[in-house]
Amino acid sequence: MTCFLHISPIATGGIRNVACYVRPEQKAVLKVMRVNKVNGEVDTSLKQVSGEERKSRLIEVKKSDQANIFLDFIKSKLSLPDQQCQEIEDRIPQKYDCVNYAFEAVSRKGLDAIQNIELAHEINNAK
Repeated sequence: MTCFLHISPIATGGIRNVACYVRPEQKAVLKVMRVNKVNGEVDTSLKQVSGEERKSRLIEVKKSDQANIFLDFIKSKLSLPDQQCQEIEDRIPQKYDCVNYAFEAVSRKGLDAIQNIELAHEINNAK
């Protein structure tokens, strides 16, 4: 999502150089303070995000990126069409909170970890 971050909610106290906090086009963890659906504006704050919230969100993003890399690998290795790859993503939450957790379980327990998820036959039998 793209949004505008005003200078005042970046940090407490005076700010001499905004670039010390954020750069144009930088991905950042921000707290949504208000959404104006009529104007399509989202008011955000950098200073309202705690260090723990930032760390937690960055871990989530990293795991999501890893899961996407794994899915792309599986897609290319098994020559799966986009629709079938989407089916995998849609069915994994039947048992796991996120795709990455499913991959972690497969790495520990093997393909038995996903046998009870109703995936296409050729995916379940891939070795």
